[in-house]
Amino acid sequence: MKKHAIYVQGWDISLNHGAIVQLRNGELDAYWFYSDKAGSVARSKKHGTRVELPTPTRQPDRQVRSIMRLDWVSRWIEQVAFASQPGYIALEDYAIGADQGAHYLGEIGGQARRLMWAYGVRYRLHDPIAVKLFIAHDATAQKDLIERSVQERWGVDFGACNAQSSGRGKPSRQTSEDLADAFGLAQMVWTEYQLRKGIVHLSSLHEKEIQVFNRATKAFPINVLGREWIRNPSSRSRACVNGRCVVSALHARNLLSERALLALSRTTR
Repeated sequence: MKKHAIYVQGWDISLNHGAIVQLRNGELDAYWFYSDKAGSVARSKKHGTRVELPTPTRQPDRQVRSIMRLDWVSRWIEQVAFASQPGYIALEDYAIGADQGAHYLGEIGGQARRLMWAYGVRYRLHDPIAVKLFIAHDATAQKDLIERSVQERWGVDFGACNAQSSGRGKPSRQTSEDLADAFGLAQMVWTEYQLRKGIVHLSSLHEKEIQVFNRATKAFPINVLGREWIRNPSSRSRACVNGRCVVSALHARNLLSERALLALSRTTR
């Protein structure tokens, strides 16, 4: 009997750069990223999209540029993420007490939540400590350890997506770090799916991973497994909205030019 495909995704997003990683039945299926660094996109055109907005010279109003960027990232997420009609998504929640650029993260984080809600996808928000505990088994893990843990535990290396070093200073690993975070989040939501279906049991996980699913905090006194998936009860699962799923599917398979994508996106809004 043919095995039913379960698609789950992990999202690591911000206004300047971000990534989405998709698993199919627990295996890496696809990944996409956006970046304001041309070098990363140039090295991986199949997976990367350059964030292109008017320069301060062409559009001096900072507030206008800000909303244009928010709109660009929101449209990118919608066009890329829902092409495969994912059943489950994990997104890193806001860090309590973080204030640097928090309002910008809140803007794009709100847009991401709105899209998942509108499409009726089941999703989970994990705080940064939980993400680090699950991926690196270390609540204080920095970006380099997260990336190394993904390589060592799952054998996945996104290093080829980084911009090539210019020979001056330390090379940027921004893109591979975003993808590693997104991959880890995808593994978290896949693990929760399996736990809920009885495919795996808590006792088979690493003690730090067990802590993630058993963990209760002041803000969330009930642990993850004691709470239902976050989902819009009045939205049909995997619903297409004004034909946008069709556009997303064509774009994900590189069947649309940038001009055609822009035109269709305007007509299906």
